[in-house]
Amino acid sequence: MKKLVFIGIWSFLFLTNILLAQSETQDASKKWRLEVEPLSFIYKGFGGQIMYKVSKKHDFNIGLYSLALDVPDGLKKSMFENVPESTNARLGFELAAVARYKIPLFKTESNPVIGAIVGWEYFNIEAPGLKQLRIETFLATAYVGYELYLYKQMLYVNPQLRGVAYISPWSSDSKRTEKLKPITFVPTLSLGIRL
Repeated sequence: MKKLVFIGIWSFLFLTNILLAQSETQDASKKWRLEVEPLSFIYKGFGGQIMYKVSKKHDFNIGLYSLALDVPDGLKKSMFENVPESTNARLGFELAAVARYKIPLFKTESNPVIGAIVGWEYFNIEAPGLKQLRIETFLATAYVGYELYLYKQMLYVNPQLRGVAYISPWSSDSKRTEKLKPITFVPTLSLGIRL
């Protein structure tokens, strides 16, 4: 897993270096966005999305989003019921569709964004002395954020606050008491580049 993270980071940096050497101005031919979530690497996983511009301006994008990581201890209590501190919780995999609209509030590329993520994910819960529990769920997420461009209208950071609603979760053992809470709020940060 460490090799995969290392290769991913170096690939992103290499691609970024090539793209940043190109034109300083954003042109209409750049229709793709690639984003990674660096904190997911810290929590032994990966997270990112690829989006495509569907409007003439760079204000509306759609794409695919994927995430896997160990759930941080600070989020466990807000995400789960009946999960003791000694329990390990891992988001095994998430696959979702994403849509984002950039609100043209300022006359620069840096502007606030709103978006939605809709998809499916599963969690693995490991408690001492108990069998591993798998919880699967559909999810719907609304978020607000800000695209802050750092270099040549191509490289940006995107801090977000997401409100995640878990829809009809089911588990591998209905007798277990561990459950997902219906709604949780998750702060995230992604690094992106327009291609």
